[in-house]
Amino acid sequence: MLEDKLRPTQLEYQRVIHELLANQTQRAENASQQAERAARQLVLEVLVSGGIATSIAVFFSLGHHSLDYSPVEPSCGGDRPCGWRGS
Repeated sequence: MLEDKLRPTQLEYQRVIHELLANQTQRAENASQQAERAARQLVLEVLVSGGIATSIAVFFSLGHHSLDYSPVEPSCGGDRPCGWRGS
């Protein structure tokens, strides 16, 4: 008799547990998909940033010789700058 009275409660408990498990599984799947999308986006951003940094480095390394704006000591003849006092 007691078993007959408790059986519906047990079945309801099992149903709720299965429902919670299904809900948790769906949430975990959604979180996994979101993490994968974020990881792909991060990889793309790192690759683009690396490409931009490489392009800038190449531009400056190639342009350094043709666009050299560093101050130059005037030469007074020979290979020594003006005002050079050495032996």
